[in-house]
Amino acid sequence: MCPFCSYQEKEISNDTFYTTHDWGPATADHILIIPDRHVTSFTELTPDELHDFQNILNKLVKQFVTHSEYDSYNLGINCGASAGQTIEHLHIHFFPRKKGDHSAPKGGVRQMFGSNTPYEH
Repeated sequence: MCPFCSYQEKEISNDTFYTTHDWGPATADHILIIPDRHVTSFTELTPDELHDFQNILNKLVKQFVTHSEYDSYNLGINCGASAGQTIEHLHIHFFPRKKGDHSAPKGGVRQMFGSNTPYEH
């Protein structure tokens, strides 16, 4: 059984999405944004679900980026086994960020992958 389809500890929710703190967080306040409907990829979302995703994202940004010590955020989606998707139910990772949480944040998600390739653009 899919752990996201039966999950009950929802923090923020709307008609088609909910959020919860990640069960094995990569950073403090690492949040998952999860559709209620069982889909495996972001491209399977309907226009109404995309609208609800945007609303949930706006709430998270307001909560974490506008009204806390965070001033930025990263989003991450693992689509498919080669991309690291381990639960075959779409979930979007929300990582609130703040100045100083990484010594060289330029290049964004490259740093999250531990890339040694410098970002020079």
